[in-house]
Amino acid sequence: MSGEQFWVTVAIFTLGVLLIGGGFSRSQTPIGMALIWGGALCMLALVFYYIPRSVAL
Repeated sequence: MSGEQFWVTVAIFTLGVLLIGGGFSRSQTPIGMALIWGGALCMLALVFYYIPRSVAL
C-alpha cells in the first residue's frame, strides 16, 4: 500500500467513525439515522475496495 493510499484509507475510516459516533448521539432523530448509515457506507466502501484487490479471482 502506497503512502497516499494509506492516508486516504485512514481519512475514510476516520470519517466513518465520526459519522457513526455522531449518529449514535442523535439516534432518536432521522438525521442521526442518516449519519449512522453514512458511516456504515464508508466502512463498507473500504471493505468492498480492499477485499477484491486482495483476493485473486
